[in-house]
Amino acid sequence: MLLSFRSPVLDYDRKDLAAQKRLVRSRFEGLGWHAEKVLAGLDAADDFYLDTTSRVVVPDWSRGRVTLVGDAGYCGSPMAGHGTALSLVGAYVLAGELAAANGDHARAFPAYQARMQEYVEQRMELPPGGLKMAMPMSSFGIAYRDLVLRVMTSPMMSGALAKMARVKPDAIDLPEYSGLPQYSGLPEHSVGLPEGSVERGDPVRVAAEEAE
Repeated sequence: MLLSFRSPVLDYDRKDLAAQKRLVRSRFEGLGWHAEKVLAGLDAADDFYLDTTSRVVVPDWSRGRVTLVGDAGYCGSPMAGHGTALSLVGAYVLAGELAAANGDHARAFPAYQARMQEYVEQRMELPPGGLKMAMPMSSFGIAYRDLVLRVMTSPMMSGALAKMARVKPDAIDLPEYSGLPQYSGLPEHSVGLPEGSVERGDPVRVAAEEAE
């Protein structure tokens, strides 16, 4: 069960689970529907976890011989999505820049961030409405959100949404890196893509291009 709520920054003891459970209970008591049933199992839950939903914005992704990739360096949020895509594309670009720099991290790491920066910023944009749409604070807001979701998931809109989902962000053009292993021993069908979709023989590049 996932419970979430909008709030200013909260000050709580991360080691005091009982206090955290009291905090969650105070937010959801009296809300009706299935809230009481969920709260009834709260105290006995041995896998309870409380944390913020945060966006990771790191000005510099590397320091010395250490660099960040994926959510560690540029996590958008569950609302923005794209975490898997950013991780795959980031891993491909990082490996490619290291290969292009003959392993010189001092050259490869800045080149990796420079090539990825605009694409990351584009992918981290929240959908229209953002938190206000996802977690409305009034009965009218809840009704409006539910209506929008019903319209979006209706058969009438499914074709339009599918076309929108296939539009790729244009902030990056994956280069062909020389010196990367081709993994020719892996079967082509292991990447699960239709023949001719992208260059075959390199599942790493295939995954990155499809994610991008």
